[in-house]
Amino acid sequence: MVKEKISLLQFFVLINLFVFGTNLVVGSGLDAKKDAWIAIFIGIFGGVLLFLIYYYLYTRYPDLSLIGYSQKLLGNYIGGFIGLLYIPFLIYGASRDLRDVGGLLGASVLDQTPILFISGLMIFSIAYILYKGMEVLARTAEVFWGGVIILGFFGTLFFYLSGLVDIKQVLPVFEFGWKPIIKTVYTNTIMFPFGEMVAFTFLLPYIKNRKNILKTGVAGILLSGILISYSTFINLAVLGVDVVTRSQFPLLSAIQGVEILDFIEHLDVMAVLVLIIGAFFKIAVFYYAAIVAMSDLFKVDKKEKLIIPTAIVILYTSIIIADNFPAHLDEGTFALKTIFPLFAVGFPILYCLIAFIKEKVSKHKQGRTSENNSI
Repeated sequence: MVKEKISLLQFFVLINLFVFGTNLVVGSGLDAKKDAWIAIFIGIFGGVLLFLIYYYLYTRYPDLSLIGYSQKLLGNYIGGFIGLLYIPFLIYGASRDLRDVGGLLGASVLDQTPILFISGLMIFSIAYILYKGMEVLARTAEVFWGGVIILGFFGTLFFYLSGLVDIKQVLPVFEFGWKPIIKTVYTNTIMFPFGEMVAFTFLLPYIKNRKNILKTGVAGILLSGILISYSTFINLAVLGVDVVTRSQFPLLSAIQGVEILDFIEHLDVMAVLVLIIGAFFKIAVFYYAAIVAMSDLFKVDKKEKLIIPTAIVILYTSIIIADNFPAHLDEGTFALKTIFPLFAVGFPILYCLIAFIKEKVSKHKQGRTSENNSI
């Protein structure tokens, strides 16, 4: 794994696939009931604000990952300790998404296949891509991004042609007012999936054209967020809020009802493909970020040495993370409210404040020095 560069388009595509990830199939914001799609839409703006925080840190330390500027701002010991905490956080993120893939495939098309085999095949496929380099991962993402967009287009078309979409199921809007929506935004839709984008702080130094990173990142968040909001709206219009909130995989449940002229039916594979593609690249970003974090913290010259051991840890964690899938989802909800805010919001804001103060102090000292020299 050499230090390669990725283009802005590849960065945009990776953001899209990362945000899609498991969100399109598992769903989010459902605590807001019929207004879940609104909670997701509002969450987009929270996602943009978080990215602005990450971008500010990147502009101050463009050649460093989060680990690097953590140590630069807080010192080798405190900064290194916080950086060390990010490694299990990133591995946990990859493990959760890997378990999502195993859970969906095990419950649908591969119900007789052990989850260890499903998850193992996924993680070692990602390991192979990462061994080839970040640039290979980014080029692969470009190809599969087009596939996800095509699947999404035809999936939406089939929903409407089959007559399953009933807008009345989403009405009335704001049935319970703004309070549950804002609460859901705060506790759910900002962190999942936008707060998870803290993993991209480890990828930003690898982007070629640094001038347009902010515009590209914001555009990627806006597009992916709008599509997730729209997907949630369709799920609610097809299934109704009661079924969606009870379903482990709302998109899969919705698409199972598609039947057109007794010819186009059993389209479960479309939802499964979307999950596999999205989760593949989301896991890959978490996985790669964990490797970069370890190599930066422990000064490992050849990152390739970390690929297989990290894959094994991610696989093992995904298996032991919960006894069953409902418990896995409950644990994820708890993590979104407790663990993720600390790593996605708390530490980055702390770094921003320290960087800002140091910058002001430095400018003040330079001003004083200039005045003394002029005297």
